[in-house]
Amino acid sequence: MSVYFIQAECGGPIKIGATSHLKERLSSLSRQSSGQKLRVLGTMKGHIPEERQVHRRFSHLRGWGEWFEPADDLLSFIDEHATPWDGKAEAPALPIKIWMDPHVLTACQCVANLRGLTVGEYISEAIRDIAHRESREEIRRDERENQTSAKGQVIGW
Repeated sequence: MSVYFIQAECGGPIKIGATSHLKERLSSLSRQSSGQKLRVLGTMKGHIPEERQVHRRFSHLRGWGEWFEPADDLLSFIDEHATPWDGKAEAPALPIKIWMDPHVLTACQCVANLRGLTVGEYISEAIRDIAHRESREEIRRDERENQTSAKGQVIGW
């Protein structure tokens, strides 16, 4: 898995995410980008926790979701910590079989068709979104716990 930095070729916000399959993720984001060509600025080794650290470090630049303003400090961070992506696919995705209610499958097929995705791509995206949502909820819980425990601490003598 790696943390990635993606930006439209014409500039604009930078997406900071994590994936094991960057080639697939770039393809999926490209379909959602209204025809803008996207480029990978770089990648760095890491998983969801490292992605969260980068998100927190640049929270002052957050636009929406995982998109951040391309300020000098973020661009410098990418130059220093990320390596260029060679465009090759990572380890192939493992095939899995899941049972799905036929009505849910039909709904997934409809949504996938509307978005120009295969059902597998749509379900993978949905699972990633759920994982990121749970990660954000976990971050919020941690922040609330830290604030609560900080209030209960006695500082000094």
